[in-house]
Amino acid sequence: EYNSILLSLKLEEDNIFYANWEPNEIYTYITETYGEGKKKLPDAFVCANDQMAIFVLVFLEQIGVLLPDEVAVTGFDNLRAGRVYFPSLTTVDQSYREQGSASADIVMELLNDAKIVKKSSIPCVACIGESCCCVNRKNETELRRQVGRDVWSNQYLVDNMRGRQSQLDMNIMSNSNFEEVQDIINNDLNNSVDIPIQTAPLIRE
Repeated sequence: EYNSILLSLKLEEDNIFYANWEPNEIYTYITETYGEGKKKLPDAFVCANDQMAIFVLVFLEQIGVLLPDEVAVTGFDNLRAGRVYFPSLTTVDQSYREQGSASADIVMELLNDAKIVKKSSIPCVACIGESCCCVNRKNETELRRQVGRDVWSNQYLVDNMRGRQSQLDMNIMSNSNFEEVQDIINNDLNNSVDIPIQTAPLIRE
């Protein structure tokens, strides 16, 4: 159903703007195209990544657009900045943690002389924030609390993983023998203890 709807949409070239990842390009486009009511706002700005989407939010607010009531904005990345910005950004998480885990599994299979490695498909996850006006405004306070906990817990997991990775890198670099490197990786996997940090869902029904 999703694919059929997508194919039925007609995307005109005039509705696509290439900012070349430059904030100045976005500023010029927003102010010159929509400033002082020059052109009617679209239903939504669908941006290639979160950083560009946040700049769109910033520059729209600068020309007096009420967000998210007057126009929706979406990104793609699920960056921390997008979760703490107001309005919080509706975006897509690319499941990097799951991608990394699947990649590590493949490496371990190859190290253990696997002849055939199964392909893995990691789905992306839609993260609904406030910028698309999809959130019940009555729940904004609870949403902010959840976002705060989520940002902290994710940052902890990132810092913890970086520390483990740094230690693992030093152990590997100090050994040139393949069997020793394999033992180091296996030992790290077997002895690692992940603290079970559970965060509340972004939106509660």
